[in-house]
Amino acid sequence: MDRVRLALVGCGWMGHRHAKQYGQLVQNGCREFVVTACCDKSEDSAKALAEEIAGFQDTKPEVLSEAEELAGRGIADAADVCVPHCFHHSSAVPLLEGGMHVLIEKPVGITIKAGRRIIEAAERNSRILATAENTRRFLGARAGRWAIVDAGLIGEPLAGNVVFVRNAPINVEDPKFKWRGVKVLTGGGMIMDSGAHFCDMIRHVFGEIVSYEDVLSGRIHAYQDPIDEYWSLS
Repeated sequence: MDRVRLALVGCGWMGHRHAKQYGQLVQNGCREFVVTACCDKSEDSAKALAEEIAGFQDTKPEVLSEAEELAGRGIADAADVCVPHCFHHSSAVPLLEGGMHVLIEKPVGITIKAGRRIIEAAERNSRILATAENTRRFLGARAGRWAIVDAGLIGEPLAGNVVFVRNAPINVEDPKFKWRGVKVLTGGGMIMDSGAHFCDMIRHVFGEIVSYEDVLSGRIHAYQDPIDEYWSLS
């Protein structure tokens, strides 16, 4: 089977975290992909990540500085986008338009308009667009999903909430986190940043969101099973 040629876009702290896990996949025998490019405005950051990746695969990724250049080079089939939230749409759209599949960190877009631009680019080019939502992969989240949805251990849920407890404070002076408190970069501070995890878990466990207008119009029954994967909108 041909391997997926993967590019990492954004070579900062999160890019290194993703690369570390790609290395773990390779170490555990996964050979379905190869990282062919590292893209970042900082050439030093891209070079450092390329060196790290060369340590777990046979080849060293090429170093680039612009998403548009990456999209036009034809050296990758898919991209893992790990740039700050405000650059998600300006990075993902040219990659999708260039025919690449895109995995993008949460939240997908800094605004509804930006998110729609990304989704429309994926649909227009028949490319796969996915969100790097990791919380649902945690053991506790997987166990909760199994107990409530798959095994139905508590019957039909009528109400619920998702809570996350952190046993260590975040150092807001750490550059890895400090930028997340700047609204123009994140779209809404930590509520926008970490809040994406809460929204994803609510949908993952309790089903898709039903609008008040949908219920009033009769398009969706108010008491329809919230665990159904899809609702009939007829």
